Amino acid sequence: MIGHNQLRRLSILANHLCSGFDVNNQSNIIEENSTSGGGRIYDPTLKTPPTIKTSFSLTQQDVHSIANNLLKPDYVELRQKLLDYFTKNQDYFKMYSGYDAKLEECRQKSHDRALKILSQEFVSPIDILKDPLKISLFLNSIPTDVSSLVKLSVHFNLFGACIAHLGTTEQLDKWLGPNSTFSKELGCFLMSELAHASNVRQLAVTATYDSSRNEFIINTPDEGAQKYWIGNAFKSATSGVLFAQCIVDGVNHGIHSFVVPLRDPKTMKVYDNILIRDVGIKMALNGIDNGMVAFNNYRIPASNLLARYAKINNGKYETTIKNENVRFAKHIGALLQARLGVGSGSINALQMALIVAIRYAHRREQFGPPKSNEWKLIEYKTHQMRLLPLLAESYAYNFFSSYCMKKYEEYMKSGFKEELLKNLHLLASVSKVVISSRNLDIIQECRESCGGQGVLTRNLLPILRVDSEANVTLDGDNHLLLYQISGVLLTEYAKQFKTLPNVKNNVFMSALTNIVGPSVDAINSIYIIGKEGVNDFWRNGLLTHYANTSKDHILSKEFLMGALQYRENRLVHTLASKMYKLTEKYKSLNNNTHTAQYLAHNEASTHSLNCAKAYCDKIIGQIFFEQLDSIKSSMGVYSNVYKIMQTMCQLFVLSIIAKDPFFLAKKVVGASKFKAIKKLREELATSLAGNSLQLIDAFAIPDFVLDGSIGARNFHYITLNGYNHEIQDM
Repeated sequence: MIGHNQLRRLSILANHLCSGFDVNNQSNIIEENSTSGGGRIYDPTLKTPPTIKTSFSLTQQDVHSIANNLLKPDYVELRQKLLDYFTKNQDYFKMYSGYDAKLEECRQKSHDRALKILSQEFVSPIDILKDPLKISLFLNSIPTDVSSLVKLSVHFNLFGACIAHLGTTEQLDKWLGPNSTFSKELGCFLMSELAHASNVRQLAVTATYDSSRNEFIINTPDEGAQKYWIGNAFKSATSGVLFAQCIVDGVNHGIHSFVVPLRDPKTMKVYDNILIRDVGIKMALNGIDNGMVAFNNYRIPASNLLARYAKINNGKYETTIKNENVRFAKHIGALLQARLGVGSGSINALQMALIVAIRYAHRREQFGPPKSNEWKLIEYKTHQMRLLPLLAESYAYNFFSSYCMKKYEEYMKSGFKEELLKNLHLLASVSKVVISSRNLDIIQECRESCGGQGVLTRNLLPILRVDSEANVTLDGDNHLLLYQISGVLLTEYAKQFKTLPNVKNNVFMSALTNIVGPSVDAINSIYIIGKEGVNDFWRNGLLTHYANTSKDHILSKEFLMGALQYRENRLVHTLASKMYKLTEKYKSLNNNTHTAQYLAHNEASTHSLNCAKAYCDKIIGQIFFEQLDSIKSSMGVYSNVYKIMQTMCQLFVLSIIAKDPFFLAKKVVGASKFKAIKKLREELATSLAGNSLQLIDAFAIPDFVLDGSIGARNFHYITLNGYNHEIQDM
């Protein structure tokens, strides 16, 4: 119960707050404070504070060179064409959160946008096969809401890519050719099921061949076999590519792909014997009409079997690939463009987040030295350490993603060579796992670094955050992909023992060769002989500099990459050793070899994740250094571009080393060296501060995308919240 004295104090406080203030007439305050001479003018100009010193400043020419020669060097004309179109139509394609909209409104808006973009025919459907890099750049250069982008990605990177990878020349012409409806109607991809998604081999939907009518009969055997999470399915797609068990003459030939009509394109009515339902409201991406799809004796022509590797000929099943595992790998290979697209799409999101956070940090003032102006956030070392290592990280991911796409293009143009496919699977998994998961972390840090402004949807960060959540799950759960990466490393590790004469542990090698798993240095082949002694021998180069705290040594490629390579080698070796011991343990308990290996995998799973993450860090760092070597050759070591890229590369790898206790625990570095590493990391981050505005400008995100947010180039955040400024929420 409130007492008399408390009521009196509340009354005094209320009178004080409300005195002279008419809540129904605030115009006097607005007029008084919005005049040009009535208060502080907030200059929107973005500039580096004088307290931040830098040995050089990137020029506009440098920024142009980074943007067009390093980050986005390809298809300049297409990028300009896209920029012109979306600048002209920026109001129509403006990002939205969907928080204050009805579900149907979100879906209709994204559906209409996707079809409008598709109808412009910026790229040709056949580019999916002939020029996948062009498709990637196209999808990553569209400045609109993520739901619309995902709808287009499903259409190009899944529906279209499956046809391109798995269809014959005639089928490509029918569904992707100039006379096809590809640029007029949306497709979908029917793989994931309610009970099975990652375990593709165990999908339950069947396509049974009926020789009497030369048709396949598609059936969903139970509720768990409903195709689930199917993007574009509930309202948009007129057809889809279906993954199903192919049964001919009573023989199940495993997973095959089929083009399946779903709706009448004119009426959009779902065909008989197909049930399509809505999965419901999601935490984000509600512009995508995800659906549940079930079939009941639904018939399609036998010619709808995508027949690059298998077909029905005179009523009989024929295949050019007898090995079912290889044939299955070809089908999974058709999904790589989508997996790579998750990584590259995530880069767009984290780049936008960094622009918002870094520009805000150059405007937001808080505290300062006595009798002096307040400092901007970017002047504080703590703020620099929050954002600038992430900026370096974003460049590492951009270079790695571009490298992966080049490798994918090489694979496509090679005619789908199997030896290229294995490495590509590994690269795509690394790209998807690392960039999608770190994207969430980076956006969250940017959100927090902007304080309360980071919570407002008009400042984009909440939208970017929630729209990125699904990326860690779709196109392969990140943990499962990490297990696959460690499996590849173990398989490659085991292969090296085949060339060793008189190795005592041949039984170890035999066990490893059965582990499903790319490459580890040949030095691993002698690990098994000496174990810890060999580890110390291999590490000799690092041990020589165990306490070396010199700047030149710590920032050298030899130390930085040597440390990452050693960590990977060591973890692969210890994982292999653990797997062998656990397998022997479970075999001794009367389990057969395969069951014992499965149980061993489960028990060593956390070690597997660490092993895979070590490889991910190593390969991304390696590609960054290769990019640096390329810049050195083309621009020289004294160019500003080379110097800033070298700083970011060093900062990226040093951050990995500084955050992982492995390097201290395994005596790769000593205590004094570790302190020197942390100090150098801070120095590198601080040295980037003076060029951070230029480095985010090089992302080349159009200004209109950020207008109205605290990341806008030409508006101060105070002005955007001013009395006379109309707030435009998203």
